[in-house]
Order: sequence, then C-alpha cells, then structure tokens
Amino acid sequence: MIPLSRKTRRRVFLILLLVFILLAPVILARSLGYRLEQLEDIFTLVKMGGIYLHSDVVGTQIYLDGKYVEKSGLLLRNTLIQDLKPEREYKVTVVKDGMHSWEKTLAVYPGVVTEARVLMLPTEIASAEIYPFTDKNGMGTTTPQTFVSIQNGIPTNPEYLNLQKLFKEATTTPEQKTIASAKNAVSTTTNIKSIPKYFSELGVSDPDALENLIIRGDSVLWLSDGKVLVHWVSEDSVAPYYYCLDFTKCREVITVSLDEPIISFDFLPGRDDVLVALTSGGLFAVEIDDRSERNIQPVYLGENLEFRIDSKDQIVILDSDIFSVLRF
Repeated sequence: MIPLSRKTRRRVFLILLLVFILLAPVILARSLGYRLEQLEDIFTLVKMGGIYLHSDVVGTQIYLDGKYVEKSGLLLRNTLIQDLKPEREYKVTVVKDGMHSWEKTLAVYPGVVTEARVLMLPTEIASAEIYPFTDKNGMGTTTPQTFVSIQNGIPTNPEYLNLQKLFKEATTTPEQKTIASAKNAVSTTTNIKSIPKYFSELGVSDPDALENLIIRGDSVLWLSDGKVLVHWVSEDSVAPYYYCLDFTKCREVITVSLDEPIISFDFLPGRDDVLVALTSGGLFAVEIDDRSERNIQPVYLGENLEFRIDSKDQIVILDSDIFSVLRF
C-alpha cells in the first residue's frame, strides 16, 4: 500500500480540523440542552426543556399532545420526555387497560425539567367484606347465628370488632397529640412552645378547633367549609413542585375542593400528593396538584359512608354496617 503524500495528509488533517471546529459547538450546545430552531425568519439556538413523570404503574402508554411517545417498561416506571420547546404547554396523557387514565397540562421552561406524578387507580377496586357475625362454616353474615352466644345482637366477629374500634377512635397524628396535651396542661412557657408556631402564622389560635386536622411532615391540612386547605409550613425545605405555578413562584397553601362538599379526608396510602376525600356521593382520590385540572378518580361510590386508614395502610369503608377493606 502506497502511503499518502505529505500534502494529502495535510489536506485531510485540515478538513477534519475544520469539521471538528464546525461540529464541536453544535455537539456542546446539544449536550447543554440547546437546539437550533427557526424563529420567524432566522435560526437561533434555543435552550430546550423536558417533562419527568413519576409513576407507580408499569406498562402504561404515554401521549404528548395526542401523539404517542413511548410505553413504560415492566421495571422502569418513570419517564423523561426531553427536547421540548420551552415557553409553551403540553398535554400529557397516560393510559393503561383496566386503569383510570391520567391527564395533565404542563408548562415547559428553558433548561428546566417539569415534574408531575401520575395518579392511576384500577377501574374496579377489589374489596374484602367484613361482616358482624360468622356462620358455622366461618363465613361472614349480617344475621346472628343461634349456635353462637349472642347478647343483644352485639357483633361477634373479632375482625369486625377491631374495625369498630378503629372507627370509634379519633384519627390523630403524633403532632396533634402533642398540641392537645400542651393545651390541656397547666399553661407554662414550655407548653406554649409545644404548639408549633406556624399555627399563629396561619392565623390559627386554637388548633384543636380545626376540623379533620392532619399534620404530616411539613404539610398541615384541615377542612374549612367543605374544602381542604393544604399548607406548606417548612422554613428550611423547598415546597414540592405542585405548590409552584411556575418554577419561580410558589405558594404556601393549596385549596382542594370537589363538586360536593368534602365531609372528611386523609392521604391516599403510599402518596403524599393525593387525598382520599369523602362526599355525600362516595369516596374519591383527588390530586393536590392543581397546575391544571385535577385528576379525580372514584374509590368507592355510595351514600352515608365512613372511611378510615387502618394500621396496614389500607382503606376501610363502613357501608350499611358492613366493613369493606379495599385492595389495590
């Protein structure tokens, strides 16, 4: 093989150097999230954005503005959608057979990844009914059995009795118990400090008077006129993304409401961004995130219901003297 002449090698070197000089800025710009876009009659570099979806569900199909993006895997549930034009909104839709679909309109900003967490409950939620009595075969029933010692129709099923106790007990968090013990004790400087100062900053003089008060970490929630007020009270940590209407302006309170007044509420087990809210029509899962229309999904429909979260982090419904433990 005849080696290349010095002149030819120099020419090849200069061509490769020129290619490197031309491509290096483009490669660097792409690595930093910039893309060449046409704005009116000129081309300019635009810093792109993205959307990151947290999900508890595998095998979902994801659409962006109605166009199929990808399908989440069997192991990887979260999804990053990159290279999105900034300063505009995108409608994200996530679907899966047998699950309620999820939809959110999210704004994208230059060099920022917008976060959201998917809420998808089964369209049919399984439940296990717990009855007041058991028959001779151990099956649940609402009718007292003659072979069992019955006293004034008092339920005899131990599991049912435990759930009765759960529903009679007031739902309080450790922080609420601290507040209650401080208020019931003799007033001293120490006791006054036991009541978190954020209550006075929120204009609350008597926390015990708040309806359905729940304190979880840096979130404080209670019912007011059929709506849930969700407060972020931390002075040291950044509020979750759903408190922020854009990436520079965040709120300290979010109001959660439904078409009907909310009677009671709690957190959906396993989530700190979704509530289960009871109305006269049933129990519903509702996002705290209100950056666009909230996703609201039915959990258990019916009238005159009560619900609790048990020690196993399960939702228990009381419907016409029958307890139902929901499994999903």
